[in-house]
Amino acid sequence: MALTELEALAARVRFDLESAGFTPVAPGHEDGFEGGLLVSVFEDLDHVVSWGMHDRLHEAATDR
Repeated sequence: MALTELEALAARVRFDLESAGFTPVAPGHEDGFEGGLLVSVFEDLDHVVSWGMHDRLHEAATDR
């Protein structure tokens, strides 16, 4: 599958998540984000959705 097809699939997944009320992280903002769902799509058509926490919550959790 071509890179543009993978990007289109990831965009559709982000759109579906946003339509369901979730906050997906925009492409290129995976580092230093406010939190939200991270979407990754790989060449073998596997896709991964994971939750990234807000930086302040991450710091508080690691301090504990």
